[in-house]
Amino acid sequence: MQSEAQQLGEQILTHEQALSAAFAGHAIDETALAAQITTLADLYGQLRMTHLRAHLQVTPLLTAEQILTYDQLRGYASGEQSTTHEMQH
Repeated sequence: MQSEAQQLGEQILTHEQALSAAFAGHAIDETALAAQITTLADLYGQLRMTHLRAHLQVTPLLTAEQILTYDQLRGYASGEQSTTHEMQH
């Protein structure tokens, strides 16, 4: 997951920089803007999927106690076990 996320992050940064440069240089029109935003939205979606897929893959490997600790470390202070956290975040 980490290498895939890093690769996507690098692509996102590259596209964000290109978008900023295009605006700074007044070198973008509405069509190019739409294309850039669509590309970025796809990349952000892929990054989110990578992250959430990792949660789905890890959870079945953990005991109930490990899931509780995992959720607490992720900031779920309620202490209740939930299999829906991965779908919400």
